[in-house]
Amino acid sequence: MRWRGRRVLGLGLAGLIVAAGAGWGLYAWQRHTTYGTVADQQELSVTVATGERLTLAVPDRGASAGDHWTAQVAAPDVVRAVDERLAYSSVHDRLFGPELGGGAGTRYFIFEAAAPGEVAVTLTNCYRGCKTPADKAESTATIWLVTVS
Repeated sequence: MRWRGRRVLGLGLAGLIVAAGAGWGLYAWQRHTTYGTVADQQELSVTVATGERLTLAVPDRGASAGDHWTAQVAAPDVVRAVDERLAYSSVHDRLFGPELGGGAGTRYFIFEAAAPGEVAVTLTNCYRGCKTPADKAESTATIWLVTVS
């Protein structure tokens, strides 16, 4: 009877490990099909194949802080914008939505490589609408060089 209990426990534990591995694999697959290759501000030169997705990621303090990111693509026939998403930093914000003054996280701009070539993609944070010289000084722009093979 003792050995049977251990065997059942061992099989249950093995099943749990397999299920956890399958869940993680499904998550990784879904993330890759949604975002493709992800580049942040540390990696300003990116190469992708035609038809693949490319995501550019920037830190976003949230609209309540004054951040407003936009994307400009120099050659939209090479890289085409697909989607834009904000992933909140806090688990609370992800589950219940941001509270007033919250909403910081990472802004993802998702593109699809449409045709071979090179293109500059610029993400600009026009802080508080760039209305005053101080706001313009706080604004930033990051340029990625994207090569589609």
